[in-house]
Amino acid sequence: MLGRKGLWGKYNVYDAAARVPLIVAGPDIPAGRNRADPVSLIDLAPTICAAAGLPDPGQGFSGRSLLYTAQSNRTVISEYHDGGCSVGITMVRWNDTGGAWKYVHYAEGHPPQLLDLASDPMERDDLSASRADIVAEARRRMAEILDPE
Repeated sequence: MLGRKGLWGKYNVYDAAARVPLIVAGPDIPAGRNRADPVSLIDLAPTICAAAGLPDPGQGFSGRSLLYTAQSNRTVISEYHDGGCSVGITMVRWNDTGGAWKYVHYAEGHPPQLLDLASDPMERDDLSASRADIVAEARRRMAEILDPE
């Protein structure tokens, strides 16, 4: 975090702590291509296999190759349950025509956060009180993957 939001550790899921830059380069990898869709570290193994020309492993990976077309409505998840954090934190992200949404669930009844990274990339405006429709969609997406409690 390096002082952003007054925090110095990685014990949160703000983008300054949770996002990891990734550069993929090599033969047959298009140069200068940036992705705006949510991706996850689980996408690395299928990406490496695809870049190496290995057969699609099918059911072997939970992720998908980053060499394929972006999937804007895809839900990705991140969790933090380590030192410096008094409760577990689970986050879901997805993009749709309404925004680039990030919903953060804090365990044990702490209030959630809803952020629209398209209009608020600095993650300053919590929309959880004003966008019950998106909070409900976020909870539905999260429940499809896991129970955050």
